[in-house]
Amino acid sequence: MSELCAIATSSEDYVSISLDAGSPESHMITKNLRKNWFDEIIAGVKLLCQIRGGRNFPAVRFSYIMNEHNASHDELANIVKVARDIGVNSVRFSVPYDLYGKPFEQVREYKKSVEIPFNAVVRARLDGLLSKPGDKPFIFYIPPACQTWT
Repeated sequence: MSELCAIATSSEDYVSISLDAGSPESHMITKNLRKNWFDEIIAGVKLLCQIRGGRNFPAVRFSYIMNEHNASHDELANIVKVARDIGVNSVRFSVPYDLYGKPFEQVREYKKSVEIPFNAVVRARLDGLLSKPGDKPFIFYIPPACQTWT
């Protein structure tokens, strides 16, 4: 609890929580867990936002890398609702990109065969969930074109 209070009252810019899920089930699958930590993480983030009070720092962000287990419209809508309910500042959605240290042609092929097709799918699923300027929390998507060199 003292660590959470220290984080919530610090002057750090932001805290990013790599949640990658909109439900306990997809969190367990995506993170390869045997226990439901999702609910405890959400409770901890909610407490962090409460301790922080009316201050806007540290900004609290959920990072969400979408995959075949966590990218249904219902999953995405649920994490947006959770973020709004508990006072998170932003949610950043993205698709998985290829690992570093690979030959450029291999990365380019992965982008072409995996990232770009999946991008089309998730863009449709995110329809109606992304923010307009000034919305709080700010819900945004980083597409493959912004993640790696083409």
